[in-house]
Amino acid sequence: MRAYSTCIGRLRLRYIGRARLGRDVRIAGPLRVRVSPGGQLRIGDRVRFVSGHRYNPVGHDSSTLLWVGPQGALEIESGAGLSSTTVVARGLVRIGEGTFIGGGTKIYDNDFHSLDPAVRVHGADDQIRIKPVYIGRECFIGGYSIILKGVTIGDQSVVGAGSVVSRDVPAGEIWAGNPAVFVRTLTPDKVHA
Repeated sequence: MRAYSTCIGRLRLRYIGRARLGRDVRIAGPLRVRVSPGGQLRIGDRVRFVSGHRYNPVGHDSSTLLWVGPQGALEIESGAGLSSTTVVARGLVRIGEGTFIGGGTKIYDNDFHSLDPAVRVHGADDQIRIKPVYIGRECFIGGYSIILKGVTIGDQSVVGAGSVVSRDVPAGEIWAGNPAVFVRTLTPDKVHA
């Protein structure tokens, strides 16, 4: 069944998403892709997507969704793993090499709607704030976390499950909570273990 999921998922990435696809990309379970004309999707070597109740008990209630807007770009570096993750890129979202994203996590680089109620309700709603999201290499983002626009998460950092990250997380630190706050620094022997 995984071979079938991988085959169908790769076809979706290449033909629906027009993705630049690396080698040995593996997909288990449902994968939804939408890349608007002008958007870019790049997926590195050995990236893994896992979703659905059959393959992932965490976040099993949702499938992986990659959504890229007309001027957007989503870059997933080699060795990354996404479990039932939603990524919406109207500007830029970059997920670093070897980073694991836990089940049910959401990553948004925009507000979706204008903050001005007159525009949001009665206007064209085209005043949407967009700021890039950068997630460094070898990070771990716990399940059901939300990463908001403009956030940079430094290399080898950990975000606790269910966190809402609205500001930068320095490299080598653990952050958790809603809103996410500093918990502690990872010791060098734990970072490279």
